[in-house]
Amino acid sequence: MEKEERIELNWFTKMIAPLIGLKVQESEVSSEGVILFKDEVMDCFVPAVLLNELPEKLLFETMIYEQEDGTEWIGGSGNGFGNERMVPAGPSKSRRSRNKTKSRWGN
Repeated sequence: MEKEERIELNWFTKMIAPLIGLKVQESEVSSEGVILFKDEVMDCFVPAVLLNELPEKLLFETMIYEQEDGTEWIGGSGNGFGNERMVPAGPSKSRRSRNKTKSRWGN
């Protein structure tokens, strides 16, 4: 595992998960990087006041943990291209149903 990935994973398992009452092992968390345009970022992940100051394209590193009951927790950090500023994102909670993910924000 890359050192940068480990930093993000440690942030999620040691800092974020305990804040929301979860005890999570690193091996239970999946992660992915994704490039999003600002209009694709939900304001529940990054408040509009922060998003307005960022470049049009953002790179997010997300950590995802799914509980046995199907509840999915997502946390991540974002970085604008050419911008060293890190933006905390999440965590959010969603519950998977058969073929659709429902979030607590009704999306």
